[in-house]
Amino acid sequence: MGGSWCRDDGGLAKRFNILRHKEGNRIVAVELHGHKKQPIAKPIPQSIRDALKDRKCAVLNTGNVEIDHKDGRRDDPRLMSGASVKESDFQPMSKPANNAKRRHCKRCRDTGNRFDARVLGYAMGQVKGNGTWRGSCVGCYWHDPFMFNRTASGGTTDPA
Repeated sequence: MGGSWCRDDGGLAKRFNILRHKEGNRIVAVELHGHKKQPIAKPIPQSIRDALKDRKCAVLNTGNVEIDHKDGRRDDPRLMSGASVKESDFQPMSKPANNAKRRHCKRCRDTGNRFDARVLGYAMGQVKGNGTWRGSCVGCYWHDPFMFNRTASGGTTDPA
């Protein structure tokens, strides 16, 4: 019936990232954006939490941070194993910044449209890629606000 074949809980969606284009409530086109990665089931290793807990928020430069996955979809297979994750896969975020990131990442997952940093006053929407999600969060403001700011400002990407 209707779009049952392309639902999020259907067989196709278990294997592929699906983007539906709608006009009103009617699906007029369906795009497949690569094979679906498995969601991360493991928590952030304690050693990484300990290393980042005293740093300032990547967005607001405030203390009292949560440790956040940079990949807003949390579906990178490399992050499934505690042995393969790196500190650079995570960032310190204040609760308000992390909540904002979560909302923008959800919107990106739902629509396939990446966050446009021009709404924050930047001259560019992304520093890598474009406004359409194509399998990677790298280059989006929320993936790494510190790197985004440095790159958009013409500076180095080293956090020194």
